[in-house]
Amino acid sequence: IRGERPGPVVWAWAPRGESDPSMAQALGELRDRLSPRTMAGAVGLLLQGPPPPIAGEAYRWADAIRAVTEGADALVLLAGPPAPLVAAPHVALDVHDAAARAVARALGARFALPSSLPLSRQVVLAPPVWWIDGESERLSRAVIDRAAAALGALLGTLGITDDPPERVEVRVVIKHVVGVATSGGVLEAVAQPGDLVERGQPIAYEGPPGARERRTVRAPVSGVVLALPAAQTPGAG
Repeated sequence: IRGERPGPVVWAWAPRGESDPSMAQALGELRDRLSPRTMAGAVGLLLQGPPPPIAGEAYRWADAIRAVTEGADALVLLAGPPAPLVAAPHVALDVHDAAARAVARALGARFALPSSLPLSRQVVLAPPVWWIDGESERLSRAVIDRAAAALGALLGTLGITDDPPERVEVRVVIKHVVGVATSGGVLEAVAQPGDLVERGQPIAYEGPPGARERRTVRAPVSGVVLALPAAQTPGAG
């Protein structure tokens, strides 16, 4: 969608397409409200893949992605966490990339952490940031609205649209991610993604049915709950 006035270029991409229905829907709703008459620059949308180029792997769409991202000011990839997790809204990026950090700030991300899947910068030529929220394969109005609002804030910050920039009082770069293992049985989470917890605070209960053999799962460190099992399945961690 190209505006009538010159300006920045932003690409937004849902690599898993319909497997991340909230993200694809957010991009579709963003597309439907954009008007070239009120825009400067351009917005490119990839609603149905392809998968992203991971560093060190062969990639059949390299020429196409290199062509569309060359000269762009930002590339935002939208995804839910790996199944069966449900995640709090956060961004993942190369925290040493100043341009990517600026994109993350413009999205209004409260929490950021180093990306565990570095993208090939020989293919992706624009500053890339992952927007991660909600649950894969599940449609959620709250997730749709948050993703669309984050992209709107980015476009407004860059001057592509008139959307107001996002105001975030506290931004946190998460330097360490701690996995909490469970020993088995049904897991009942009492914390929610995005909750701030203190070390030793109960975050879940696990064990066989009943109260006698139930075990309290406590936070091993103080921090934010990034993700929890979406399904209360035996042995979930």
